Amino acid sequence: MKVCQILICVLLSHNANAFQAPSLQTSIQPHTYTHTRTKRTATSLSMVKGTAATPIKKKTIAVFGAGGYLGGLTFGFLQRASSLFGTGISGTNSPRAIAATSVTADSVNRLLGKHFALAQASENFFTLRDFTKVKSVARTLQSVDGVVMGTKYQLEKRPVTMGTYEDSPNSKTMEFFLDERYGTMNPVEDEEMDAVLFKNTVKACMKGDVKHMVVIETPSTTIEERVTCAEILERSGVTYTYLIMDGVLVKCGDLNYNLKTGYRMSCE
Repeated sequence: MKVCQILICVLLSHNANAFQAPSLQTSIQPHTYTHTRTKRTATSLSMVKGTAATPIKKKTIAVFGAGGYLGGLTFGFLQRASSLFGTGISGTNSPRAIAATSVTADSVNRLLGKHFALAQASENFFTLRDFTKVKSVARTLQSVDGVVMGTKYQLEKRPVTMGTYEDSPNSKTMEFFLDERYGTMNPVEDEEMDAVLFKNTVKACMKGDVKHMVVIETPSTTIEERVTCAEILERSGVTYTYLIMDGVLVKCGDLNYNLKTGYRMSCE
């Protein structure tokens, strides 16, 4: 899926200081020669070290709504990127999937097993939070450098996972999926909840000192909602990248390690 390719390229781009990989800066000086040809001033190279140069400085990325198809594939690509040397993305319990209920873990692992050669993510990769409370989400983001989020999500009302933030055994919450989750029984359309999710996510990023927000405009977003989201992002003061999709989102082919038949990522 091209959207996921773009996301990886954005997160590894030199445009965002938080995700700067080692770059090579050249300072070219004139060549000078002596008669013996033993002294020559050639190109002097100065290495600017990025996050990939020092493992302890690698960056942690969180994905909101990872239970959706687009969110799950984004999680899978980031998981693969974190296992590669030189990307500057942390591989210790990263990427993080931040959601409202445990159904996200099931959805993500189904996508990973099918599309990423039987990959999987343990419970350490998932954090469940009440998104009506900004402070709860902000605490999770204190150790996160960048996030991938959507403008709108597919919503589904589900029971709160026991042992998390439930008030009673019958507590309900709104789970959200980036793009959509195939097999959702009763999707809910709630424009007010969409606005609350976006605003609270941005506020949590501000309080959690997130360095970069990558925002995907999902297909159901209207022009008015685009303007509103852009205004909220501008006021936040956090570095962000807003991706507008031109075309229809399609399913991704299965990924494997065979370079001849596998799905390879390319970026121009």
